[in-house]
Amino acid sequence: MLSLYTGRRATAVLDLTWTRVDLEHGVIRFRAEGEAETNKRRGRVRIPRQLAAHLRRWCRDRARMTHVIMFRGERLDSIKRGIARAAQRAGLEGVTPHVLKHTAVTWAIVSGLGVEDAAEFFDTSPQTLRKTYWHHSPHHQERALEVVERRR
Repeated sequence: MLSLYTGRRATAVLDLTWTRVDLEHGVIRFRAEGEAETNKRRGRVRIPRQLAAHLRRWCRDRARMTHVIMFRGERLDSIKRGIARAAQRAGLEGVTPHVLKHTAVTWAIVSGLGVEDAAEFFDTSPQTLRKTYWHHSPHHQERALEVVERRR
């Protein structure tokens, strides 16, 4: 759910602690204080209302939890096996945790989100968005088509 609604990588989601989830102001900080920024940018994101409802429910047990994602009281290091099993049950191949990030970004682009807004929300460069996702947009090649279709 966290990856699908925020477009963050599995490692960012698994590293997320409750101290960086601000339900009152509706913001998640995926990068810890003092943590250096890398090419796999984490940044911060406003919490979509659908995800906020889940987070409020999940945080009821947060007094005994350090990380948002835990299993049997322990922090998870990976969700690869869980994703692989779910994909197998669904009859899907080639599904990895990173597919959740791709799905989140693709859904947003398909719904009409522009490159600049997507870059800011998903903390992904505009170049990567154009190269990897923009062809899914209903606005893909829109301006070019207008020019080509003009009557002369």
